[in-house]
Amino acid sequence: MSAKPPLMRSVSWLALCFQVMLVGAVAFVLQLALRLPDWPIAFFIAAIVHLVFSGVMRSWLTRDHRAGRDPATVRLLPVSK
Repeated sequence: MSAKPPLMRSVSWLALCFQVMLVGAVAFVLQLALRLPDWPIAFFIAAIVHLVFSGVMRSWLTRDHRAGRDPATVRLLPVSK
């Protein structure tokens, strides 16, 4: 029995460039706001912030899809009465 070929995915270089620019912008703001001693520290903190923010937004925006609900009929925020 032969092994399955590995799954190859193409890289969206445009999206990757925008994410790198976003991390750079957040690092610049952190460098100005917190007056960090080195740029690598600012880039590391910005990358962690981007990682956490992306994970939270992905789980929040796709929760209805994962639950099998139609996103057209579900409200993003609960309505209080």
